[in-house]
Amino acid sequence: MKIGINATYAASDHPTGIGNYTINLIRHLARVDKKNEYILYYRYRTDEKKFLQAGFPSRRFEPGLGFLMPDRLDLFHDPAFKYIRIGKSRSIVTVHDMVVALPEDYTSEKFKKTQTPKLMKALRRSDALITVSRFTRDELVRKLGVPEKKISVVHHGIDTLLFRTDKKPAGPPALYKLPKEYILFVGNIEKRKNLIGLVTVFERVNKVHPGLHLLLIGRNGYGHETIRDRIRSSPRKDRIRMIDYVQSQDLPSFYRNARLFLFPSFYEGFGMPVLEAMACQCPVVTSGCSSLPEAGGRAAVYVNPFDTYDITNKTLNILENEKLRKKLIIEGLEHIRNFSWEATARNTVKVYEKTAGQ
Repeated sequence: MKIGINATYAASDHPTGIGNYTINLIRHLARVDKKNEYILYYRYRTDEKKFLQAGFPSRRFEPGLGFLMPDRLDLFHDPAFKYIRIGKSRSIVTVHDMVVALPEDYTSEKFKKTQTPKLMKALRRSDALITVSRFTRDELVRKLGVPEKKISVVHHGIDTLLFRTDKKPAGPPALYKLPKEYILFVGNIEKRKNLIGLVTVFERVNKVHPGLHLLLIGRNGYGHETIRDRIRSSPRKDRIRMIDYVQSQDLPSFYRNARLFLFPSFYEGFGMPVLEAMACQCPVVTSGCSSLPEAGGRAAVYVNPFDTYDITNKTLNILENEKLRKKLIIEGLEHIRNFSWEATARNTVKVYEKTAGQ
């Protein structure tokens, strides 16, 4: 079987989210699937060396004209919820979340207007769908009427080469000039991550633990201006540090040296940072809604993201209860054994074969 994958997001110099998903999927397909043939497609000018490690051929294309490509593919997989067909190939789309189709103010109206039709087209015209959580599958079925039999759930994995559980990394490089004790958040600086609530929680926690800092790692997203204004007006602003981007090889040390990982998001399609923190032996406090209980299992402390006092109390409990911290670390290491990119790749191949009728 000949399979095409849209690798455009994997070509980024600083991949996040969908880019990391695509990179890890391609890398592990090359390891676990020696039977099928793969071709990687990318939209923008890029360095083809990015794809050489997988050993797959790659070529540039224009998605809207994919039907004109001469390649005779059996399947084309788009990892970013866009419907693309190369020639007469069958089409598979990965849906990571439903943010663009939600009524909540989690992204701009302009973005919704451009991206919602693309999502709806993908849901309607693709031959099969992959979701990265049962939560997103159930949302598609319940809210948008997608037939459940069309959807396969394939969870993300953990990059075990990067997030080593058996090796303690050194502290973050000196160039970051970090404090000794901090609460960590990793994710886009955007409204749905509940960062204004997180800042409020930190202000209360910092009154009890004045030596503690808050470290936010992430790029600007929807509503970042309001979040930054809130931080600038905070009486604890000198204790709050923002870093736009951290090199992937440095990220594990940020997790490992944090007192805890605080992720009180309103909405997630999966929640990869939760697993990354657990892999680095960092206790996790996260929201008990959307997909996050699916990502965290029994190894996280769950909070109501709309109740900052609930978040504050549970954060303080972990900071002040060493026995609980150690329990969460042990349970986290056990929990992440359920997630690997090798399993993600193998389960994705099963979807390919099912969709192709093999």
